[in-house]
Amino acid sequence: KTRTFRFIEDGNQDFYSDKAGHFWGAYFISYCSTEALIGSGFSFNNAVLYGGLMGFGYQLYIEIMDGFGENWGFSTSDFIGDLAGFGYYLAQHYIPFLQNFTPKATYFPAAWYKEKPRLEASSFIDDYSSWTWWMSVNVYNLLPQAWKKYYPSWLEIAFGYAVRDLHYENGTYYGDKKFIISLDYNLARLIPNTTNFLNWLRQCFNYFKFPAPAIEFGNTLKFNLFYPFKISTGNINF
Repeated sequence: KTRTFRFIEDGNQDFYSDKAGHFWGAYFISYCSTEALIGSGFSFNNAVLYGGLMGFGYQLYIEIMDGFGENWGFSTSDFIGDLAGFGYYLAQHYIPFLQNFTPKATYFPAAWYKEKPRLEASSFIDDYSSWTWWMSVNVYNLLPQAWKKYYPSWLEIAFGYAVRDLHYENGTYYGDKKFIISLDYNLARLIPNTTNFLNWLRQCFNYFKFPAPAIEFGNTLKFNLFYPFKISTGNINF
């Protein structure tokens, strides 16, 4: 049976956590596509352009398929997130200063840190209660030259957004919105420069953020020693 293409706007459904996911997804797929094209013999400039288009094209294909889905629809805000991720990826190539600001993602199942998964999530990809989205700032590059000798080149600061306990009840969406400030590691500078494969691997994993000390602003103010995990010692919680 052929289904009619339709639009369904879901901008506030997950309090925009999913839009951040679309941004990062388009960005990261563009990066992976670029690396594949470089490995196939493309020049760097062409690989960035075509890799970015491939990343955006894949995301657009998913949006169009959603438009024909029985329980889905083409979401304009999802499309804008995809376009922004692709656009930022290209902008970093043409405006090198933007390379000091790197989109990253953290995923651990919510149950691992005593939170609830997103209800109605069909897979880990759309379990937005378990994701945190970041923009990591390369502090070292932004410091005046005279200050750099006092600051570790691999230590960055990341600004994050997450929504925990996402659920739908009586026609209303609920969730605990959290804004996070955290330390971060630049793996490309932290891990020694060795083989080509290890160099590629450390760069690839640098688009994911690993647990680190963080301050979490939400329904309550929390300090986490290894965000998003909670550590308890007696009556003291980190």
